Amino acid sequence: MGRVARRTGETPAEYYDRRGVLSTQLSKVVNNGGVFTASLVETLASTGIDVIPNPAYFAELNGILIFTGADNSNAYELFRSDGTSGAGTGLLKDIYPGGVPANSSNPAFLTKVGNIVLFAATTANGTELWKTDGTNLGTVLVKDLFPGTDINGFQNNGNPTNLVNFNGTLFFNGCDANGCEILGPPPRTDGPRPVTPGTRPTP
Repeated sequence: MGRVARRTGETPAEYYDRRGVLSTQLSKVVNNGGVFTASLVETLASTGIDVIPNPAYFAELNGILIFTGADNSNAYELFRSDGTSGAGTGLLKDIYPGGVPANSSNPAFLTKVGNIVLFAATTANGTELWKTDGTNLGTVLVKDLFPGTDINGFQNNGNPTNLVNFNGTLFFNGCDANGCEILGPPPRTDGPRPVTPGTRPTP
């Protein structure tokens, strides 16, 4: 679909609605004794026509909502919200700086494991496994699952997908030099083990 200009005097909400997009806003539903009330938390993009916020991939972490979103200054990156507008909702970290869709890190498959949220994100080093503790400094690469480039010079990608928290352990589909398989920590027989994503289970 080509670029669609915003009409003179048209609000951003009207513009996105005309394009068939209704996801410029983050909303919440509150249960008040069995009465459910929906309300607006924040309009993520109030100006501009190139970035559709499209909040997605929600995960709760210590009372904070972590999700993928965009605003007027940032393309698809990691956002956070405490359920309030203004300073309570906004960018958590610009993982792939640039501010245009081509430089979006596109966080996906957000999955809470213990006190962190793990997810896939894209940078110049490809799509790999990341984690966040809900802070900017605590949002970091876990492991470059498939480093380097292929024979044609294209960046290799770990491509973690379908992240699952199984009894406190992360499992996911991913790729490394051995191919694309189910990845996770080595098996143990002495009960739960710490999260050590990015290793290949032994049969």
